[in-house]
Parts: sequence; structure tokens; C-alpha cells
Amino acid sequence: SACRVTGVKLSPGRHTLVARVALDEKRPGSAATLSIEADGLVAAKGRIDRTLKTFLNQNGFNVGGDSVTPVSPDYQLEESEFDGELPYLLVDLD
Repeated sequence: SACRVTGVKLSPGRHTLVARVALDEKRPGSAATLSIEADGLVAAKGRIDRTLKTFLNQNGFNVGGDSVTPVSPDYQLEESEFDGELPYLLVDLD
């Protein structure tokens, strides 16, 4: 799937990051568009060919790192953990 990254750069300090998943159809397994916003500006956008048909969660809800798999094949588990501060996290499953 194609992915577009805009080159938005964040300065040190507080920012608002939003990930939006827009399903093509309201059905399990539907394709979707994912957009990542930084302070209201789209920083990246791409396609998800298919989403999960069921929600499988064997190792909890991870924020900032994953003890089982890296967030990307470009990273090693040891170096992919976020070590900054998240003042709050809002998850909206609308």
C-alpha cells in the first residue's frame, strides 16, 4: 500500500498527535485509510488493505513500546521504546 509522509517536523515540547482510521465499510476486515496528524496537520497518510476480522489481543494494550514485537521491522525491540513523557492518552473507539 502507498504511504505519503509530509515532512512535518516537531519541535521539543507538547504536541497533539492523532491517529485516525477511516474504514471503507463498517464491516470486519474492511480496508481503511490511516492518517497521522501532528498539531492538526496531516503528517502521514496511507492505506490499510484489510483490517482484522476480530480483535485479537494477547499481550495487552501497549503505549510507547511492545515487549513482543517491534513497531516496525526497521527497529529492534531494545531500541524502539518511547522514553518521553505522555501527559495523557485518549483512545476513542467510535
